[in-house]
Amino acid sequence: MTLLAVSFLAGVLTALTPCVFAVLPVILGTAVVRNGRWTPYIVVGSLTLSIILFTILLKATTLLMDVPSVVWTYLSGSILTFFGLTLVFPRLSFISITGGRTGERLLGKGMRTKGYWGDVLVGAALGPVFSSCSPTYFIILATVFPLSFTLGLFYVSAYALGLALMLFLIALLGAHAVRRLRLLSNPDGVFKRTVGVLFIIIGILIFTGMVTRIEAYLLEVNVFDIGLFEYKLIDRIPQ
Repeated sequence: MTLLAVSFLAGVLTALTPCVFAVLPVILGTAVVRNGRWTPYIVVGSLTLSIILFTILLKATTLLMDVPSVVWTYLSGSILTFFGLTLVFPRLSFISITGGRTGERLLGKGMRTKGYWGDVLVGAALGPVFSSCSPTYFIILATVFPLSFTLGLFYVSAYALGLALMLFLIALLGAHAVRRLRLLSNPDGVFKRTVGVLFIIIGILIFTGMVTRIEAYLLEVNVFDIGLFEYKLIDRIPQ
């Protein structure tokens, strides 16, 4: 139970670390520009489930061992870049670009409108490239999962839940603050296009692998050593 509490707290603290360099702008930007009642729930929920799923598939098991890691970075970067393009060019016709293929037309429609699938895709796209810098997270992967898959899944879920609650709070507060500033009065305005450019930049950074280098650098210059705080908590766990 002590490790469960520490896992949850570690997820909360992760939202304050450079590990969410790419996650925070996407979560906040989507919540603001999509302006849907359920958008924060769907995006953060999709991200949470995606983190749990890909933790299991990529790090805790060998099920996807033969799939190159660049596949996930390319996929995630492409989705975020595509979403950014729909914000920069809101009237862009994806039908002409895709040659009329039904699946891609629906994807373009879901991204442009307030459809739930666009929110799900944005949140889920971050799971494969999410890289935690929490020592608790790595302890769960290294020591708990090899002994008990069920227990490892339980602790990882607690970690993801703590992270999700913080991201959800940030998304709600950020969206509320922007709306009060009346920056979203024009659906095709400069603000949404600026967010779209930010999404494109993040998508390219993920696609090229630069985002991991930036996060590593930010960790090196991190003033508040949250990892050290977690280690102190872990040391207090009864053996």
